[in-house]
Amino acid sequence: MLEKYRIHVEERAAQGIPPLPLDVEQTQGLVELIQSPPQGEEEFLVALLTDRVPAGVDPASHIKAGLLTAVAKGDTETPLISAEHAVELLGTMLGGFNVAPLIELLDHETLGELAAEAGFGFVEASEINANPEDTKDHPFGVDTLAPTRLTAPRGEPADPAFDRSKYDAIGESDRMTLKFRKPE
Repeated sequence: MLEKYRIHVEERAAQGIPPLPLDVEQTQGLVELIQSPPQGEEEFLVALLTDRVPAGVDPASHIKAGLLTAVAKGDTETPLISAEHAVELLGTMLGGFNVAPLIELLDHETLGELAAEAGFGFVEASEINANPEDTKDHPFGVDTLAPTRLTAPRGEPADPAFDRSKYDAIGESDRMTLKFRKPE
């Protein structure tokens, strides 16, 4: 993976253009290398993870967030990235797959403050999307309610005999809204 990427970088440089970001397959290969790094490649591997995996909701960023979350929570170890560094890198991902892990890490005994600094700080909770009519007892979970309105288990054909009236009367599910702000 590394040799192919280096060739790609050289080819793009010869054309006067930057290298493409890592794709899903390259990012998966990078994750494997980061967990068992070849000697002498440590700095390059961290640089690739930091700077060459797309941010946001790109499928490759999902893989990056998965690794960083696992390292931050102690589920995966790598000699290249500490839990603290993983949280910092999660905070640079510009939303998407890093949001839920950063929110979870806000309650972490030693990483919570770092998660708040690197990611999002809790501002307030709101009941604006609350629905007291929602009994939370639906045959197909929340998807029984609008807007999904399932009448059979997901993946099965709709059941035309299913009586929707009770669930249509509820409307949408009971939800809470949380507001987080990215530190300046």
